Amino acid sequence: FGVIIPQETVKTTLIKHPEKHRTGRAVLASVLRTEGLRGLYKGAVPTATKNMLNSATRFPLQSAFHRVLSSLTAAPKGSWWDTATHGTAGVLAGFGSVACTQPFDTIKTKMQGLPRSASLFAITTESYQSGGVRAFYAGTVPRLLRVTPENLVLFSLFPMLKKR
Repeated sequence: FGVIIPQETVKTTLIKHPEKHRTGRAVLASVLRTEGLRGLYKGAVPTATKNMLNSATRFPLQSAFHRVLSSLTAAPKGSWWDTATHGTAGVLAGFGSVACTQPFDTIKTKMQGLPRSASLFAITTESYQSGGVRAFYAGTVPRLLRVTPENLVLFSLFPMLKKR
């Protein structure tokens, strides 16, 4: 997490303030200058929680979806059809993991874009008061557009590479 969280902070800042910073290096320098090393770790708890929940949901979901799809298709192990069921199960697992973890991603993104004094509780409360449960699912579609193809490739290739 030592590398992931600062990368998330830089990415979020670039997205939120493109007019202010042109490069990741510029964001890094600005955050270090204005907030110090601690500024790179804003949103560490929600980021770590989201990443752990992602793994804790995505892999079991993929396995469960693959079992169901395999039983429906009766594809021989290692066949093209089996590879397709792995990939499809990965896409479905991506939908499930995003549904479970998007609230943490939304809070993390908000934390990383606010001054250091903003607390997890304050951001969560404000988000709920301003938009209800829906507020926690802001950004779901762009995240799905990234996660689903990533899972398709990952879960299709892994069984093929594992054989070698």
